[in-house]
Amino acid sequence: MKNKTHIPALVAVTTLTVSSINAATTWTGATDSDFGTNSNWDNSAPGQVGVNELATINNGDTVNVTTDYTAPNTYRLAVQGNSTLNVSAAMTVNRLNTIESGSTVNLLDGSAFTMPKVSSGNNDGWSINGTLEISGGTHAFNERLFGSGTIRVIGSDSETRFHQIVNPLNYEFQFDAAGVSGLIGGGPGIGGSGAGPYWSALGTSTLDVDGSLYSVIAGPQTYELFNTTSNSASVFDLGNVNISGFAHYYDVSFEQVTEDGRSIKRLVVTAPEPSSTALLGLGLSSLLLRRRR
Repeated sequence: MKNKTHIPALVAVTTLTVSSINAATTWTGATDSDFGTNSNWDNSAPGQVGVNELATINNGDTVNVTTDYTAPNTYRLAVQGNSTLNVSAAMTVNRLNTIESGSTVNLLDGSAFTMPKVSSGNNDGWSINGTLEISGGTHAFNERLFGSGTIRVIGSDSETRFHQIVNPLNYEFQFDAAGVSGLIGGGPGIGGSGAGPYWSALGTSTLDVDGSLYSVIAGPQTYELFNTTSNSASVFDLGNVNISGFAHYYDVSFEQVTEDGRSIKRLVVTAPEPSSTALLGLGLSSLLLRRRR
């Protein structure tokens, strides 16, 4: 009889201990660099720690998501301490997340990052004080993106849709040879209860565009950097817009226009027509021949 009375008490203590452990988990990298490996965390992989619990990557670590990590997905994720998270698969995180100053999240080719809508006030989004870099994949941010860091889009191989982005976030667009992808308000993967308008607040944000790698020779080309619902706050101060790197023969203009109820920020890059370029080449060749004679 004595043993029987002690067994329930022991079970109760064990259950309480597990519950307290499940409060958070921190990256250790004890096994490898794989985000989804349980033994890389001091309290199991993030999806196992419970609803709205914190998973922290810090200490300058580099962590990789190379296989789909989409469920369970109710944890909060903090990337801090000059750490890097590289995502090249499907990943879903649907609670308040942070990228702290000095840290980076890279959304690479093959990635599909999803942030479902979980709050009517759009406040369970991503606080970006470091860098969110997007160079590939298809992404849907259904909660607010905010903070004082940078969203950087590299090249023309990504599609990123958002619900809300709020200043003083800053933006960088780095062209590849063919162009650059934009940030799109609304569309597939964006919506839900309390979604409201797909808007941006850009008045105090900086916009830096680098065309160093651009090499299209085909007349005028238009690249929409932002396309969202029109509102009074969704316009850059032109003093905060910096465009650099395009070869001297390109004519580059930045436009902020409203079309069909959408506020659009776009870059128009115009190159000489191919015939003009060919004539220019012939002229240079003739000049060289004359100098040789």
